[in-house]
Amino acid sequence: MARRGPILAAIAGLAMVILMVAFVILPKASQVREKREQVESARQQEAQLQVRLDQLRALAQEAPKNRRRLRVLDAAIPPNADLPGLIRLLNGIAERSGVDFMTVAPSTPTPSPFTAAVLPTQITVAGRFFSVDQYLYRLENLPRAAKVTNLQISPQGGGLNYLQVGLNVEFYTMDTTAGPGSQGDAAAGGQTGAPGATATPAPGTTPAPNTATTPAPGASPAPAPSPGA
Repeated sequence: MARRGPILAAIAGLAMVILMVAFVILPKASQVREKREQVESARQQEAQLQVRLDQLRALAQEAPKNRRRLRVLDAAIPPNADLPGLIRLLNGIAERSGVDFMTVAPSTPTPSPFTAAVLPTQITVAGRFFSVDQYLYRLENLPRAAKVTNLQISPQGGGLNYLQVGLNVEFYTMDTTAGPGSQGDAAAGGQTGAPGATATPAPGTTPAPNTATTPAPGASPAPAPSPGA
């Protein structure tokens, strides 16, 4: 019996150790593993958030440049047809170029494959060679996007120094419902020019009534020069 006492005590101690491992140490170890996994997950999230933060800082630095680009794009392809603004642009370059007069006839817009509407416009200008050349240059450099699809040049008054130029030009708008007389154009302040109208008066003459004719501001039709001028 004396020998069994230490054995029983050892067995009891081993049982206590097993119970402590099973009910104390193992749960604690499991909690430690979970905490480590949570810490590792938090570190990964922190790294992702840091990358996102760096991206946002880079975008914030690019924001002023992007805003300028958006303003240029909005001017090139406005959200509505804005025919009054277009007419003012064309009148402005006519005045600066010194052409004698100009006619503008916008047509009904047509859809394009680029989520925009094309606004076909017929323009006629007349004047001396260098004035017409300046008008064409300024038309090419308008803040509003323009594409000349057809160009016809004819001398007037029997001389080569005085020209009349007919242009078919495409302007663009993001409003596919916009156009002369439409709601989109009315919201822009009304319309100028009758859809589908054309006018190609000879230099020095007065355009007929009810045509979509817009004289160049401050300019009056000049008589055609004599041959050899």
